[in-house]
Amino acid sequence: MFQTIIKMLNIIVITTILFVGNANKSYAQETENDSIAYHKKGGICFRFDDNAEISTYLRVAEIFEKYDAKFSISLNLGSFWRENYADSISMIQQMGHEIMDHTPNHRTDFIETSFPILDYQIPGSSETIAGIDHINGNKLCLEYSAIDTNKASGSGLVNVNNDTITGDFENLDNSNIYLYFPIDSTLVKISKKNNDTLFVSDFWEDSTDLGKIENVQVLYFSKFGINLSTESIKILANETLKLADEYNLQRPQVWIQPGGNYPQLIKEELKEALGNDLNYIAGTGCIKGKQLYCEYDPLEDERFEMQWGDFFEDFWSLEETKSIISDRIAKHYMLIGHTHFYDLPNGLDSHLEKIDSLLNWCKINDIPIKTYSEWAEILYDLENNQYENIIPPLNKDIDENGIPDGYVERYWEGQGRLEIDIKAPSEENYCYAVNDAYRLCRIDYLAGIEKGSNDFEIWTKGEIGDSIEVIISFNDSSISDEIFKFPADTDGWKKYDLSNSTNGNNELIIPEKQSLINIDISCSDYVSGTVKVSGMSLKKSITTNIVETKETVPMEFSLNQNYPNPFNPTTQISYQIPEKSKVSLKVYDILGRELLTLVNAEQNVGHYLVNFDGHDLPSGIYFYTLFTDKFVQTHKMLLLK
Repeated sequence: MFQTIIKMLNIIVITTILFVGNANKSYAQETENDSIAYHKKGGICFRFDDNAEISTYLRVAEIFEKYDAKFSISLNLGSFWRENYADSISMIQQMGHEIMDHTPNHRTDFIETSFPILDYQIPGSSETIAGIDHINGNKLCLEYSAIDTNKASGSGLVNVNNDTITGDFENLDNSNIYLYFPIDSTLVKISKKNNDTLFVSDFWEDSTDLGKIENVQVLYFSKFGINLSTESIKILANETLKLADEYNLQRPQVWIQPGGNYPQLIKEELKEALGNDLNYIAGTGCIKGKQLYCEYDPLEDERFEMQWGDFFEDFWSLEETKSIISDRIAKHYMLIGHTHFYDLPNGLDSHLEKIDSLLNWCKINDIPIKTYSEWAEILYDLENNQYENIIPPLNKDIDENGIPDGYVERYWEGQGRLEIDIKAPSEENYCYAVNDAYRLCRIDYLAGIEKGSNDFEIWTKGEIGDSIEVIISFNDSSISDEIFKFPADTDGWKKYDLSNSTNGNNELIIPEKQSLINIDISCSDYVSGTVKVSGMSLKKSITTNIVETKETVPMEFSLNQNYPNPFNPTTQISYQIPEKSKVSLKVYDILGRELLTLVNAEQNVGHYLVNFDGHDLPSGIYFYTLFTDKFVQTHKMLLLK
């Protein structure tokens, strides 16, 4: 029956594909990135750092070209000391690869500029422009923000003699690199430590003379406790943009925090300084974000927390890398790798072979490989299908470790085992099974979750008296777990939804601030036999209103054209049934993929009207089909926003 419907839909698609006209693009016309975002498809980004040899980048580009994939390079444009380096980077950009702003000189406290100093002074004055504290030769010493003493990691009493400080530094660990003297608001940087003696420079690593003073209070700060001013961050980025223009490069749109003992920026600072005024669309400060679909993002600054460190293809084995990628993408994450070409454990040739193998594996398994800026658009700008089932399927095990991707490995022998049941409702008939009151399966840190009301479905099988328990928990101890119980007492597979939960909890509301959930499914009541689960589904609830109208008794089955059509965003679908019937009304996208079930119930003779709200769907052509035991009919509808 379903294949017949698909053929019908395909015929309608062929004859109506031009109907959209000047409307917004339909699903069939969307770009690859649109499709990835729409289906909340996880993927990866390759990031290479720190001005490697051009010959290395070209070898990498040759490998990526084989798989039609692109990578991102973090570059220090103020350190292009090799001949023709900029021209070669331009060629790499023309291949479609991305360069990112890693600051001009791989630091955030000062810039060694190659531009005229007058560019950084107020016209007609020797005063520096906003964001620069002072200029020393060609060194632009950037302004730091007012010191927040609450960020101090410790304090002490010291003696000062010029650039030498003595005292008891037992509580001063290596993470503390700055000293602040509240008495005169002086900030200095530790350049060397020798037991109870410190040698310091000014904040910008130039020599300093603090005079001579005894028994004075000092506060200790790490690189995370000192902030740059908004204007100084803009100076950093503008220097890179000027250099890009000077070298005839495409301007970078992604900013990357350099490592080292310099102030570390955070997403709020980056968005304010770079995203609002300089058209940077993504980046990362010192904190690693989650990089996932449907992330809680009220300030729209998560795109500036896209940090590396999800996998390390330079140091991890290929098997380790595949394992983490397969697990995370099944749960709707994007992962960022990281390589420094100067520090490869087995040499460049071996590393490039590993990248080639990893790219080939990604291609075989249809894993998207995109640049930073592309992923920023996919995760934070493009539309998602809120009615996509986000629970990982049981038939995908692309790292071939014997566990479905996204699921937790068994902790002990008695827990749920993966089996094939030829009548199981999942693809390739996989299910989880137990023979006692044990855990069946678990998913930790599942992303892609829609906020608000959600629908959950599960198929079960077992013996009389058996039942299962589904616990959905949040990574917030202040939020109680959602617990549902379902029968597992039939010898054939049976589907249950939240309305069938036997413990009285028939609703699942995902709080707005939650981006991740855990799902734990167990056999809670065991009597005998084998308890099995399969076909799990979790997606946003569709809002529909079914009204039985008082009209004459219908003489035949019929499905009417929705009205209005086109619509934005609500429309009404009416149908008639002349006899008591099991009725299903489903919505499909233009490729025949089922999106929503509007009606799934036994209904009496009569005329019915369904109010359909498509505000969460993108513009395009959709189809709705009425199924009964004796009747099937399909109509097309057009959503225009």
